[in-house]
Amino acid sequence: MSKWTLNIGICLMWMIVIETWIVMTQRRDQYLPKPHATDTICQSFQQNSGSNLNILAIGTTSDGYLRLITKNNLSYVMPAYALDTINKKLYLMTWPQPLDIQYSQFFQFYKAINKFNLLVWFMFDQESDWICVATNYSQTQDAFNYDIKHKSAITGWYYLEANLIVLSTSAKCKFYTIQVSTSLRIDSWQCEKSIKEFPKILPKTGYDSVICFDESGNNITIVRVKDEPAYCIKPVQWPIFKGFVDSGNFYLFGHSYVYVFDEAAYYDDRKIYPFQQISNIDSNSNMNSNMIIMLIWIFMVIIWSIFFTCRRRRARQQLSIHEKTIRSGPMNSKYIFSKLLTKRSRKSKASRMNSISLQNGAAQPTVMVDNQAASSAGSICVDSNMISNTSASRSKRSSKRSPSSRRAH
Repeated sequence: MSKWTLNIGICLMWMIVIETWIVMTQRRDQYLPKPHATDTICQSFQQNSGSNLNILAIGTTSDGYLRLITKNNLSYVMPAYALDTINKKLYLMTWPQPLDIQYSQFFQFYKAINKFNLLVWFMFDQESDWICVATNYSQTQDAFNYDIKHKSAITGWYYLEANLIVLSTSAKCKFYTIQVSTSLRIDSWQCEKSIKEFPKILPKTGYDSVICFDESGNNITIVRVKDEPAYCIKPVQWPIFKGFVDSGNFYLFGHSYVYVFDEAAYYDDRKIYPFQQISNIDSNSNMNSNMIIMLIWIFMVIIWSIFFTCRRRRARQQLSIHEKTIRSGPMNSKYIFSKLLTKRSRKSKASRMNSISLQNGAAQPTVMVDNQAASSAGSICVDSNMISNTSASRSKRSSKRSPSSRRAH
């Protein structure tokens, strides 16, 4: 891997980190209300110094999603596993959308009456998922039930009692109501097929049950109203503002705590059940910063791994070259030295032959070099006539060249 490739990879990784940081920061500032833009999501649910919660409705729909609408017009749609049923914690693991974008038609109906006392909860039947909005009977504004699937609305319900809370459930066409006073009185409502079967006015009853502590105060029991004087040792007085039922558990939201207990307690009259008092709503408030830190950590690990891989590869290459040089170096130098000696021996041999010829006073033909000598030496049988003829011709040529022979002539 070249140095340029490494630099380009590092630049791209940092661009991704910076872009992720910008996008997530912009989204949080865009969707969360300004007073809570820098606070945790959990803290943004608390309003009015503990007198209320910033939760309009929360519940499960038929598609298995957990939906939450806040009073400052934000909508969360979370997968089912956002609710940790083992540890009894709710993690807001998705970004909210403005209510007028998530449920645009619903928002048009809702904004006309949102200044009045309303009960809002989720519900589903065999026809659709619904956002139910009930108004107090003394108000002139019409209640409505909004069909999420078909994006339409029908006439809703009126309620008569004060301090009433409606709990969405994960069961079809069912909800609970709790009246908060000196005790928590609870009742359930169920339809057969469609919410259209409910009367326009939620019936006012004496509530069939009351939530009570046992003798230890660490458990609860739900007692029928007729048995309250005899079996309700101490009525529960939790400051409940909102709640829902999911996966067989009640989740009742106070300002500082969430109270959790088994739904079976409602059906098992006078049976003792434990409850959990969990501090506030457990939201994934540090999800943004943790995600950014995790991304930066991953990218740094990748960058360092690339860097050390390049260094290791370069070191291996240098070591390989060094080892080859060590192995082949002496052989190459020996070969070059032998070639130089061969050339020098050839030159010295040729010069000696030339000097011998000059001393004899006759120009001799060039001495055969190694290749010619090797070729003549390779023949073992030599013709004697060829040798005698060669000697005679040499003596004849020398006699013609001498001055004495020319004078005698």
